[in-house]
Amino acid sequence: MSCLATSNPAALYVVQRLREPSRCSSSAGTTSSTRSNSPGAQSSRRLITSARSAVLAPGGAIFFARLAGEVIGTCALLHEAPGVYELSKMGVDETFRGMGAGRVLLAAAIAEFHRRDGKELFLESNSRLKTALRMYEQAGFVLQPSVRAGSHYERADVYMVYQPGRRQGASGS
Repeated sequence: MSCLATSNPAALYVVQRLREPSRCSSSAGTTSSTRSNSPGAQSSRRLITSARSAVLAPGGAIFFARLAGEVIGTCALLHEAPGVYELSKMGVDETFRGMGAGRVLLAAAIAEFHRRDGKELFLESNSRLKTALRMYEQAGFVLQPSVRAGSHYERADVYMVYQPGRRQGASGS
Protein backbone atom coordinates (compact mmCIF):
# COMPACT_ATOMS: atom_id res chain seq x y z
CA MET A 1 0.00 0.00 0.00
CA SER A 2 1.35 3.39 -0.94
CA CYS A 3 0.40 6.54 0.96
CA LEU A 4 0.38 10.23 0.15
CA ALA A 5 -0.28 12.68 2.93
CA THR A 6 -1.34 16.22 2.27
CA SER A 7 -2.77 18.96 4.42
CA ASN A 8 -5.26 21.75 4.07
CA PRO A 9 -6.53 24.25 6.64
CA ALA A 10 -9.39 21.93 7.62
CA ALA A 11 -7.67 18.59 8.14
CA LEU A 12 -4.93 16.15 7.27
CA TYR A 13 -5.93 13.55 4.69
CA VAL A 14 -4.01 10.41 3.98
CA VAL A 15 -4.65 8.96 0.56
CA GLN A 16 -3.85 5.30 0.21
CA ARG A 17 -3.41 3.57 -3.11
CA LEU A 18 -4.47 -0.03 -2.89
CA ARG A 19 -2.14 -2.26 -4.89
CA GLU A 20 -2.12 -5.59 -3.10
CA PRO A 21 -5.35 -7.48 -3.83
CA SER A 22 -5.03 -9.42 -0.55
CA ARG A 23 -5.54 -6.17 1.39
CA CYS A 24 -8.74 -5.23 -0.42
CA SER A 25 -11.68 -5.31 1.93
CA SER A 26 -15.09 -5.79 0.40
CA SER A 27 -16.52 -3.35 2.94
CA ALA A 28 -13.99 -0.55 2.37
CA GLY A 29 -15.68 2.52 1.05
CA THR A 30 -19.19 1.13 1.40
CA THR A 31 -21.69 3.82 2.28
CA SER A 32 -25.44 3.92 2.63
CA SER A 33 -25.71 4.95 -1.04
CA THR A 34 -24.20 1.61 -2.10
CA ARG A 35 -26.71 -0.39 -0.05
CA SER A 36 -29.76 0.55 -2.12
CA ASN A 37 -31.05 -1.66 -4.90
CA SER A 38 -30.85 0.93 -7.68
CA PRO A 39 -28.91 -0.15 -10.79
CA GLY A 40 -26.18 2.39 -10.00
CA ALA A 41 -25.85 1.14 -6.43
CA GLN A 42 -25.76 -2.46 -7.62
CA SER A 43 -22.97 -1.54 -10.05
CA SER A 44 -21.04 0.20 -7.26
CA ARG A 45 -21.51 -2.79 -4.97
CA ARG A 46 -20.20 -5.17 -7.67
CA LEU A 47 -17.15 -2.94 -8.16
CA ILE A 48 -16.43 -2.78 -4.43
CA THR A 49 -16.91 -6.50 -3.82
CA SER A 50 -14.97 -7.49 -6.91
CA ALA A 51 -12.22 -4.88 -6.70
CA ARG A 52 -9.54 -7.48 -7.30
CA SER A 53 -10.93 -8.62 -10.64
CA ALA A 54 -12.65 -5.42 -11.76
CA VAL A 55 -9.99 -2.85 -10.87
CA LEU A 56 -6.67 -4.21 -9.63
CA ALA A 57 -6.06 -7.29 -11.82
CA PRO A 58 -6.52 -5.37 -15.11
CA GLY A 59 -3.97 -2.79 -13.92
CA GLY A 60 -6.08 -0.21 -12.12
CA ALA A 61 -5.76 1.35 -8.68
CA ILE A 62 -8.09 2.24 -5.83
CA PHE A 63 -7.58 5.29 -3.63
CA PHE A 64 -8.98 5.89 -0.16
CA ALA A 65 -9.02 9.22 1.64
CA ARG A 66 -8.71 8.68 5.36
CA LEU A 67 -9.25 11.16 8.16
CA ALA A 68 -8.40 10.07 11.71
CA GLY A 69 -8.29 6.46 10.52
CA GLU A 70 -11.76 6.56 8.94
CA VAL A 71 -12.30 6.16 5.19
CA ILE A 72 -14.14 9.30 4.11
CA GLY A 73 -13.75 9.05 0.34
CA THR A 74 -12.64 6.85 -2.50
CA CYS A 75 -12.04 6.72 -6.23
CA ALA A 76 -10.70 4.26 -8.75
CA LEU A 77 -8.41 4.50 -11.73
CA LEU A 78 -9.64 1.88 -14.20
CA HIS A 79 -7.25 0.59 -16.87
CA GLU A 80 -9.30 0.53 -20.08
CA ALA A 81 -6.60 -0.14 -22.70
CA PRO A 82 -2.85 0.41 -23.08
CA GLY A 83 -2.27 3.99 -21.87
CA VAL A 84 -6.01 4.64 -21.40
CA TYR A 85 -7.51 5.10 -17.94
CA GLU A 86 -10.89 6.06 -16.53
CA LEU A 87 -11.38 8.01 -13.31
CA SER A 88 -14.32 6.23 -11.70
CA LYS A 89 -16.32 5.79 -8.52
CA MET A 90 -15.26 9.13 -7.02
CA GLY A 91 -17.14 9.77 -3.82
CA VAL A 92 -16.72 11.54 -0.49
CA ASP A 93 -18.93 10.99 2.54
CA GLU A 94 -21.51 13.80 2.77
CA THR A 95 -20.29 14.76 6.25
CA PHE A 96 -16.82 15.58 4.89
CA ARG A 97 -17.66 17.25 1.58
CA GLY A 98 -16.27 20.72 0.98
CA MET A 99 -13.15 20.07 3.05
CA GLY A 100 -10.81 19.13 0.19
CA ALA A 101 -10.83 15.32 0.31
CA GLY A 102 -12.19 15.05 -3.25
CA ARG A 103 -9.44 17.30 -4.57
CA VAL A 104 -6.80 15.22 -2.77
CA LEU A 105 -8.22 11.99 -4.21
CA LEU A 106 -8.36 13.51 -7.68
CA ALA A 107 -4.76 14.74 -7.42
CA ALA A 108 -3.61 11.28 -6.30
CA ALA A 109 -5.38 9.58 -9.22
CA ILE A 110 -3.93 12.06 -11.73
CA ALA A 111 -0.45 11.60 -10.23
CA GLU A 112 -0.81 7.83 -10.62
CA PHE A 113 -1.96 8.31 -14.24
CA HIS A 114 1.21 10.33 -14.90
CA ARG A 115 3.39 7.82 -13.01
CA ARG A 116 2.11 5.14 -15.37
CA ASP A 117 2.85 7.34 -18.43
CA GLY A 118 -0.85 7.32 -19.31
CA LYS A 119 -1.90 8.77 -22.65
CA GLU A 120 -5.63 9.34 -22.07
CA LEU A 121 -7.61 9.87 -18.88
CA PHE A 122 -11.36 10.34 -19.00
CA LEU A 123 -14.38 10.30 -16.75
CA GLU A 124 -18.12 10.04 -17.09
CA SER A 125 -20.49 11.81 -14.74
CA ASN A 126 -23.89 13.39 -14.43
CA SER A 127 -24.70 17.04 -15.12
CA ARG A 128 -26.49 17.34 -11.75
CA LEU A 129 -23.14 16.98 -9.94
CA LYS A 130 -22.15 20.60 -10.51
CA THR A 131 -19.59 20.86 -7.68
CA ALA A 132 -17.79 17.72 -8.85
CA LEU A 133 -17.81 18.88 -12.49
CA ARG A 134 -16.31 22.22 -11.47
CA MET A 135 -13.58 20.37 -9.54
CA TYR A 136 -12.81 18.19 -12.59
CA GLU A 137 -12.60 21.26 -14.84
CA GLN A 138 -10.24 22.99 -12.41
CA ALA A 139 -8.02 19.88 -12.48
CA GLY A 140 -7.76 19.96 -16.28
CA PHE A 141 -10.69 17.87 -17.52
CA VAL A 142 -12.45 19.26 -20.57
CA LEU A 143 -16.14 18.65 -21.32
CA GLN A 144 -16.69 16.77 -24.57
CA PRO A 145 -19.56 17.58 -26.95
CA SER A 146 -21.31 14.22 -26.46
CA VAL A 147 -21.36 11.26 -24.12
CA ARG A 148 -18.78 8.56 -24.61
CA ALA A 149 -19.70 5.94 -27.17
CA GLY A 150 -20.34 2.60 -25.48
CA SER A 151 -20.71 4.09 -22.01
CA HIS A 152 -21.63 1.50 -19.39
CA TYR A 153 -23.08 4.10 -17.01
CA GLU A 154 -26.85 4.44 -17.23
CA ARG A 155 -27.00 7.91 -15.65
CA ALA A 156 -23.91 9.41 -17.32
CA ASP A 157 -24.68 12.43 -19.46
CA VAL A 158 -21.24 14.07 -19.15
CA TYR A 159 -18.00 12.92 -20.74
CA MET A 160 -14.74 14.69 -19.89
CA VAL A 161 -11.16 14.12 -21.02
CA TYR A 162 -8.06 15.17 -19.09
CA GLN A 163 -6.27 17.87 -21.09
CA PRO A 164 -4.33 19.86 -18.48
CA GLY A 165 -3.10 22.63 -20.80
CA ARG A 166 -6.52 23.31 -22.27
CA ARG A 167 -9.39 25.23 -20.68
CA GLN A 168 -13.14 24.88 -21.21
CA GLY A 169 -14.24 26.69 -24.33
CA ALA A 170 -10.72 27.06 -25.73
CA SER A 171 -10.37 26.35 -29.41
CA GLY A 172 -7.78 24.00 -30.79
CA SER A 173 -7.28 20.30 -31.29
